[in-house]
Amino acid sequence: MKISLKIFISIIAVLIIGFFVGQYFAKIGVSPREIEVEQEIKISLLLDFSEGNIKNFENIRLSGEETVFDLLKKVTEENNLEFSFKEYPDLGVFVESIDNMGSDPKSNKWWQYWVNNEYAQLEAGSFFLEDGDTVEWKYIESQF
Repeated sequence: MKISLKIFISIIAVLIIGFFVGQYFAKIGVSPREIEVEQEIKISLLLDFSEGNIKNFENIRLSGEETVFDLLKKVTEENNLEFSFKEYPDLGVFVESIDNMGSDPKSNKWWQYWVNNEYAQLEAGSFFLEDGDTVEWKYIESQF
């Protein structure tokens, strides 16, 4: 009977603590599952404008929840590079121009990207980066 009482009191204590923890997170407007230690990652970016014109950006710091598009946007803003894009519903983001080098349908040249030397199969706004990734944006003929 003593053991049952100890178990009962332990369960009640856990429930009370859980209640107060839940109240705290409700008060600050966050669920306990949403709170995670934000992990910083480092990424490298290469912009290949063709004909040997390449710009490298090393050790770019990002939070752990950013995409290839977020990376490109950050680098172009921080380095005062012209950058234009268009968002298409249900398709995603299409990069039109980087540093005044724009898409050219006549020569079939477009901005396309690779992550860790693999041609990406997702639009840039859907490809989440991981620590140590290398992203390459190349202005080349279509890969399709």
